[in-house]
Amino acid sequence: MKKLVLSAVLAISMCFVIVLSGCSGGDSKLTSIKIDSTEISCHMDMAEVLSAFSEYEYEYSESISCAYNGLDKIYDFTDKGFTVYTYPDGDKDYVLEVVVYSEEISQQGGKVKVGMSQQDLESLYGTDYSKDGDALSYEVKDEQSMYFLVVDGEVLEYAISVAE
Repeated sequence: MKKLVLSAVLAISMCFVIVLSGCSGGDSKLTSIKIDSTEISCHMDMAEVLSAFSEYEYEYSESISCAYNGLDKIYDFTDKGFTVYTYPDGDKDYVLEVVVYSEEISQQGGKVKVGMSQQDLESLYGTDYSKDGDALSYEVKDEQSMYFLVVDGEVLEYAISVAE
């Protein structure tokens, strides 16, 4: 009888843990952005991104970096609907941030996309975010964050970024 009671208590406890973890918004936060078949992540060598998207045109700009030695560079792939910001380290440039503004690019099986509602966003990731104006920012891991620009309850863009 003790074994049966102990088994029942363990089963109920496991159900309780599963239910509570669902309330937290899950832990499947974005650590990379997949565009076509290419995964772009923070700290990735920008040369790999440029190679993967070599057939697409992009607008390029640069400025003297405030935080690093060298130039911060911006690559806006307007035809694809995303922008990559980089930071310099020696002779190489690395991904600092990837911003998606196209409805054509979705993540996590179409669950994360431009045009989704704030309610859907909060169902996926919970409400444990920081808010700065219209930007909702979630901590991810390894000093990374993901943010969503939400205006009038609708996501206009989303991004992964090296956390400040």
